[in-house]
Amino acid sequence: MIMPDFDYGLLLFGLLTGGIAAALFFAGLALGMRLALRAVRPVAVLLPSAALRIALLIGAGWWVAGQGAVAAVGFVIAFFVVRLVLLSALRPGKTVTSLRPDEGVTARNTDNRAADLRPGKEVT
Repeated sequence: MIMPDFDYGLLLFGLLTGGIAAALFFAGLALGMRLALRAVRPVAVLLPSAALRIALLIGAGWWVAGQGAVAAVGFVIAFFVVRLVLLSALRPGKTVTSLRPDEGVTARNTDNRAADLRPGKEVT
């Protein structure tokens, strides 16, 4: 059986650029959301932010794909790995001190009392 030539350097290049592109993409998403939540017209912030992030991500992916298919595969894998790590780390309802679902989940009421948000508990 003939073993096809596999360029690990291109794969590493794709993984590295994909990780950087993903980190910048999601940092831009976080910044855009933060600015939109403070804006009077959030759509005026969200639409240009999304267009810019998507265009830059597609441009980077296109450039990497021009280096070879192996680099493009590495780019896509790195993007989804960074996305998976961020989603699992920033899952709502978790606290830094405890990742157990029944501990440490609280919110503040308008009178600054802590409200217990565990399942089955009534919020007052």
